[in-house]
Amino acid sequence: MTHMIMLTHKLPNWDDLGNYNGYGVGGEFGRWVLRFLHPLSGIWSNPWINGSLAIIILSIAFCIFYESLELKSITSAVLFPLIFMTFPSLAATMTFMFTIDAYAVSICLSSISFYLIRRRPYGFLWGIIPLVFSLGIYQSYICFTISAMLMALVIDALKTENTFTLLMKRGFFYALTLIASVIVYYIIAIIRFPMLTSIEHNGIGSMGHISLLRLPKLIAKAYLRFANYFVLGSYSFQSSFMHICNILVLAVLITLFVLVIRKKEIYRQKGNLIFSLLCVFLFPLGMSFVDIMAPDANFSMLMLYQYAFFYAALLVLYEQLFEFKQKFTQFISLAGILLILLTGYGDYIITNEAYFRTEMAYERVYSYITRIIVRVESMENYQAEDPIILAGSFDQESMNGYLMDEAKFYDFSGIAMEYGLMTPGARENFVRIFLGSQIEYPTGELLEEIISNPEFQEMPIYPADRSIKKIGSRWIVKIS
Repeated sequence: MTHMIMLTHKLPNWDDLGNYNGYGVGGEFGRWVLRFLHPLSGIWSNPWINGSLAIIILSIAFCIFYESLELKSITSAVLFPLIFMTFPSLAATMTFMFTIDAYAVSICLSSISFYLIRRRPYGFLWGIIPLVFSLGIYQSYICFTISAMLMALVIDALKTENTFTLLMKRGFFYALTLIASVIVYYIIAIIRFPMLTSIEHNGIGSMGHISLLRLPKLIAKAYLRFANYFVLGSYSFQSSFMHICNILVLAVLITLFVLVIRKKEIYRQKGNLIFSLLCVFLFPLGMSFVDIMAPDANFSMLMLYQYAFFYAALLVLYEQLFEFKQKFTQFISLAGILLILLTGYGDYIITNEAYFRTEMAYERVYSYITRIIVRVESMENYQAEDPIILAGSFDQESMNGYLMDEAKFYDFSGIAMEYGLMTPGARENFVRIFLGSQIEYPTGELLEEIISNPEFQEMPIYPADRSIKKIGSRWIVKIS
């Protein structure tokens, strides 16, 4: 229900317009598995097939995480997927519909890796295989495995039968799996695309290159990103309601953790207590590890999907208190469950507001370009085979007859505003795909030639009279 509007409407963003029958980037970005997964749902960016398939695959992944974290209750079985299905990162990923099913596979492989590491003999070795393939689809989803590992180690530390030596051993093997997976992935990525380290786009070339001098600053950046989301509420799409709920979640988490320590008398086992506190301290860093792994990458909500584990921690601690029936314990546990429902509802609202806003952008751009094409086709001497060029940068002000909170979705990656659909390249794809009209992709040299032409300079801006003119063999529309 959360994503129904996206699955039943074609709501593209700029990348989706350029990949209607493609998978986007591949080996040149270190995502060498994507080309093999692309036929999984057919070649088209079909929202119902790709989207519903992604939800099915993610459902399997969350079942595996549920099992691997040794959750038991029906309450957790219902709320655990609710958390992940409503978290805004999934909606942001859905806007890249051409590859959402492949990204879901990456998360599923991450969950399989964690399951093998957690529940099978020599799993720390077997877990390397799915994790390498997960990295080969979308690198940042290794943070899913890291977050789950830290959560599992906290669970282990809260069991009085586990010794400090055992905890250290497990932590060592978990770290060994992560390091080995990254090394194997990186070797394969370099073999597949030797020039990977020279790619400058979005910090791809610097991926994995961590300077010790930068490390303290990067760690601080990772913690600050976590604090911005859950404590400061500084992301553009977060309402005051969600800000308050997130602070309450943090307060309840701390209370539940202290209660478990006290009720189970973990404080008597100093090693377990220190180990659990260390894992709790590292938990925000693990969820924001993309800041360490790719220090020069641009922010994207797609990279923060694992933040949903913050809410899932409520369920983990809730189940640790099953055996204790005191009223205060039950009250705090109930408060945690209520907060999951409230934050899930808040995320449901913002997700569908984002979808609605991008649908409005699509409708506005469709109407705007349709009017342009009708004007061009009604020009004297126009022929069906004549190429059309939209010249100039789109001005968002031209559609501000009714303002719709563009700034609200600034941090909601992938949500297309009007100017996103009207950037050069995206708008030409939009016309060809949705209007089936002849339009030319102008090269930089051609655009410079048009802009420097005195005839073009004398033209007023669309929709004024004479804003459309045939220059040479092309019909030029001056949009700015």
